[in-house]
Amino acid sequence: MTTTDFLRVYHSRREEIRRQRIESEQRRRDELRDGYRRLKDALPVSHQKSSKVSLLDRATTHIKYLEMTQQQLQTRLQQAENETSRLRQCVASSPSASILY
Repeated sequence: MTTTDFLRVYHSRREEIRRQRIESEQRRRDELRDGYRRLKDALPVSHQKSSKVSLLDRATTHIKYLEMTQQQLQTRLQQAENETSRLRQCVASSPSASILY
């Protein structure tokens, strides 16, 4: 192999590595863009400008809202279950309970 052939192969290999890195970076950017799009689609509609930072802020706020709502609903469910249990005990201990069952 001559020096010219070696240099041609060397430069060809470097160019291939460079192309692979560019393609890899483009895939990474596409995946990020797609991830931001899916996040935006999962959030309630907003008509404000949606930069990536504001999108992440909105997502964080929405997650906190959902967690708070879930906690409130769990509390209400527990209260309803307690009330149901209390009412069943009242019905079971009443003199007319044998008629109901």
